Amino acid sequence: MPSPLPTLSYGGDYNPEQWPLEVQVEDVRLMQAAGVNLATVAVFSWAKLEPEAGRYEFDWLDEVLDRLHSGGVRVDLATATASPPPWLTRQHPEILPVTADGTTLWQGGRQSYCPSSPVFAEHALRLVRAMAERYAGHPALALWHVSNELGCHNALCYCDVSAEAFRRWLQQRYGDVEALNHAWGTAFWSQRYGSFDEVLPPRSAPTFPNPTQQLDFHRFSSDQLLANFIAERDILHELSPGVPVTTNFMVMEHTRNMDYLAWGPELDIVSNDHYMMSADPAPHRELAFSADLTRGAAGGRPVLDDGRLTDGQGRTVDFRNTLLILTSNLGSSYLVDPTLDPEKKHESVMAVVRQSFKPEFLNRLDEIVVFDALTKDELAHIVDLQLALLEKRLAVRRITIAVSDEARTWLADKGYDPAYGARPLRRLIQTAIGDPLAKLLIAGEVADGGKVSVRVADGGEALALNSAS
Repeated sequence: MPSPLPTLSYGGDYNPEQWPLEVQVEDVRLMQAAGVNLATVAVFSWAKLEPEAGRYEFDWLDEVLDRLHSGGVRVDLATATASPPPWLTRQHPEILPVTADGTTLWQGGRQSYCPSSPVFAEHALRLVRAMAERYAGHPALALWHVSNELGCHNALCYCDVSAEAFRRWLQQRYGDVEALNHAWGTAFWSQRYGSFDEVLPPRSAPTFPNPTQQLDFHRFSSDQLLANFIAERDILHELSPGVPVTTNFMVMEHTRNMDYLAWGPELDIVSNDHYMMSADPAPHRELAFSADLTRGAAGGRPVLDDGRLTDGQGRTVDFRNTLLILTSNLGSSYLVDPTLDPEKKHESVMAVVRQSFKPEFLNRLDEIVVFDALTKDELAHIVDLQLALLEKRLAVRRITIAVSDEARTWLADKGYDPAYGARPLRRLIQTAIGDPLAKLLIAGEVADGGKVSVRVADGGEALALNSAS
């Protein structure tokens, strides 16, 4: 399984797919000589990983990760969604970004996609899931790297898909069109809107567009890019729990389209790219300012030391009188063995525990409690608790979800594993309900205040979501 990052990581982007095998072998030797212990891999590899829709070629990346691992180099593994492959933009030209004057930005560079495109999201998330399923347990994996410099070239897209997404965002922000008219001052220059359907992004106009319209469009665009990050992050959290997820910010003077202070709390580790401008006579000043802003985006992430939690403001909380509970599924197969009595079950589990942990560690534990296997009633209660968390998240957007009793029973049956208990249940709820629901939200099929029902379908093989918005 992946292990934590080294105390001090040193490395950079690595694109082995651009070089022949003999160079890649030499690369690892040179990394060892230079003390490199972390490399970012597969940032722009989508076309090589998925040469055609749904057909993945991972063998070359397997070899790269194995080679780096053997050389003692950990991997910051990218999801490879930074740039769609040519086959995708050819099959779906509607995903291409459009400038304010209506110019389509075609394939041939990078980031040739509209951030609001549900088609792009579908293909990107499918690749992310395939990557996570294959590499979640690779020993070289240190952290996940979502996309690359999100919004660097395509933060603002003015296409019709973006226009529709912008209108949904405005409805969520203002509630009714009169509140928008008031905020935008549309009495000026005869700009008053009768409905949200009349609103467009601030495309090229005879004069400069409404300033608040421009500001809201920038806010929407930043939120959309952040939503794209969160969608990928949630899949990675689901399939590789415990492995941190990041993406590289571009906190610097000339990058202004992303609200990184709002993004920071969503990242497990805040990362930043910085390009020194040779024309700047005092680049160290701009670098220092950007570093301070990056630290602000990180929110003064806490550091745990000597039983005290200290945040970025120097405030501390004492954990020395705190009860810590550690859980494990070691020996769980014995708990569900009907041939063993309770005493024998306890003895068998403890034997596995002693084989798995060193005496020095076990000696520091005050008590070890062996639990009974979960009953069906307890599993049903856990399903209710997990669904209640989902309902709470949806309540922010006034969306209600009704899960049938049959669907709840289906989740309890499918989400329980004798070896892992109810832990797979959370992942199942995300896969069977959370992911399809996210697609409905991105596609605009579920609006604020809408209703979603969940039932068993396909002869008991899956769940089906229906929107009543």
